[in-house]
Amino acid sequence: MAVISLDNVAKAILSEENVLSTLLRTIQTKTSNTNLLISLFGLLSNLALHTDVRSRIADAGGVEIIQDRLASIKNAQLLLLALKTLLNLALNTAVAKTLAENYCAYEVVAHAHARASRDNPDLLLISLGLLDKLIDTEVAANQNEVASGAESIALAALGDHPCNKQLRSVAISVLQKVSE
Repeated sequence: MAVISLDNVAKAILSEENVLSTLLRTIQTKTSNTNLLISLFGLLSNLALHTDVRSRIADAGGVEIIQDRLASIKNAQLLLLALKTLLNLALNTAVAKTLAENYCAYEVVAHAHARASRDNPDLLLISLGLLDKLIDTEVAANQNEVASGAESIALAALGDHPCNKQLRSVAISVLQKVSE
């Protein structure tokens, strides 16, 4: 029996040119099939952990496609996976800079304020994680509104979830960066 690993799946996707473009086109089509989108974003999020696939997603316009899709996402689980995909893509410094230049941090702040609440610490964690990564870029660091929004979200996260160590750690990292 063959063992399926992220590396094996990544190699398969990299060897077939059409697979990645089909995934991205499907996300771009504005389908209302939430379950399909949850599956696609879950797959892309995991694939974005692989360095070569991360670069291929970015080169195929995936960053912009996912970012464009954010505004129309109404489902909390789907939003979480879309932001997680962007967070994993942002592990590439060039992608993080592109996201910052495309004002992704503004969108994350808006979504986090509107949707991430006491009831959704996972969404807060991913939102703050992405903000933490974007604030590292020169472009986002100079955006006062982003810093103010990130600070507000981080403080709310600390107040609402004082026992969540992972969330507390990311919130403190964001606060340190925005106060520099």
